[in-house]
Amino acid sequence: MPSPRGTDFSRKKSGTASAAPTKGGFKRKLRAKPRTFDEYYTEIYGERWPTLRASMVEAPRKVALWNRFCQVPFEEATRGLSRVDPNSLVQAFQLSQKAHSDETPVTTDHGTNDSDEVKLREEVPAAVSGDSLHQNAIIDKPPIDAFGIKAYYLLDYASSHVVEQLQVGAFDTVLDMCAAPGGKSIAIAQFLSPDGALTCNESRADRCTRLRRNLQEHVPINYVPWRTTQRDAQTWHDPEAFSRVLVDAPCSSERHLLQQSGGSPLSLREWSEETTIQLAALQRTLLQRAIETCRVGGRIVYSTCSISPLENDGVVGEALHRTRCEVKVIKASSSVAAPPVALPKTPGKVVDTPASGAEASVWHGPAMLGEATAYGRLLLPDTCHGWGPMFFCVLEKTAAHKSLASSSSSEEEDEDEGYVDD
Repeated sequence: MPSPRGTDFSRKKSGTASAAPTKGGFKRKLRAKPRTFDEYYTEIYGERWPTLRASMVEAPRKVALWNRFCQVPFEEATRGLSRVDPNSLVQAFQLSQKAHSDETPVTTDHGTNDSDEVKLREEVPAAVSGDSLHQNAIIDKPPIDAFGIKAYYLLDYASSHVVEQLQVGAFDTVLDMCAAPGGKSIAIAQFLSPDGALTCNESRADRCTRLRRNLQEHVPINYVPWRTTQRDAQTWHDPEAFSRVLVDAPCSSERHLLQQSGGSPLSLREWSEETTIQLAALQRTLLQRAIETCRVGGRIVYSTCSISPLENDGVVGEALHRTRCEVKVIKASSSVAAPPVALPKTPGKVVDTPASGAEASVWHGPAMLGEATAYGRLLLPDTCHGWGPMFFCVLEKTAAHKSLASSSSSEEEDEDEGYVDD
C-alpha cells in the first residue's frame, strides 16, 4: 500500500491509517460487521463494479510527457510517437498506431442525466479513441541530452489532464503541495518561465529525494526557478503566497492496491472503510490549507487517484463549508479556455482573434475526459481507455474572507451539526 504524500500521515502495518480526527461529514458509522473492499464499492458503483474492477487490475497505460527543456531534437525524441490530443496544452505522446476508419467517436461523459452537462459534451479526438491505442505498449526510455536532461517523462495521461486545469501562466508562482514523485511538477514546469516559480513539497525524506532527482533530470533550474520543501502540508501557513496551488492528495489508491494483490480480494488488513474515513479528514485539511495559501483570483486544483466519493466530492463539499475564504467551483467542462492568438493587424481593418471574435466558435479545445460529479470530474479506466482513476475539482479563490452573511450561516450549521472548526 503506498504511503501518503506531502504529509506526515502514515499507515500502520495493519493497513489502517494512524489516528486522525474524523470531523463533520467524516464521522464514523458503526457497523456490526465491517464491509469488505468489494462490498463497499459494489454498493457505490452497482452493476458497473465488476467491469471497473477488472479495468483497474490491468496494468496502467503510460504516455510520454514531452519535456521542452531537453536539447534532443523534437523529431528524434518523438520518433514513433503521436500526440494523444493535438489540441491539448500539455504535449503528451503515445506509440503511433493507424486508427481504424470505421471508428465511432467516443463521448467523454458516462452515466450523467444532467441536461446542461449533455450540451457541454465533447468528442474525444481520434487520437485518443480506444481502438487507436496500444493496449499493452511500452514506450522506450527517453533519450537524454548533453546536459543530462531527459526528453520526456512517463506518466498516466490523467495526471497531465489534471495539470492542464491549473491554467498555469509563464509568470505564476505555483505550489505542488503533495508533489512526489514529481510527474505533475514536471508538467507544471512546462508552462513556466524564468520569471515564474515552482515550489514542490513532500514531507517524507525518501520521497522528497526521489522528487528532487526527477526535477533535476527534467527541469534546469536556470530555466524555471524551482525548489523542494519537506514540510507537513497539514500545518502549511503561507497566506496568499501562490497564484496556483495543486493538491494531489494522498488517498486510498485502490488501483495500486489491486495491482499489488494481483486482482485477488483485498483483506481488511489491506483496505478498510475506516482508512477511507481518516484519509478524507486529512484531505479536507490539506485542501483548506491550499485555499488559504492561494491568492485572491488564483486557482486551486484538488485531485486524487481514488474512486471513493467520500475522498473526492465529499472532501470538496466539506472544505467549501468550513473554509473562511470565499471560493467558487469552476465547471471543468469550460475551465480550459482557448489560448490567445496574435493575428497580424492590417491598417484600417479590425482583425478578430479566435478568443474574442467570430472564429472563437470554431476553435477546438482539448477534449474533456471523464464523467461529471457534483464538484468536478472523475476519470475511470473502464471508460477512459485505461487511464486513471483520477478525480479533480477546480476552484477559484474570490475573496480572502467570506461575506458576513455566509459566515454566519456556516457557523449556525456547524452548531446544529456539532462540527468543530480547525
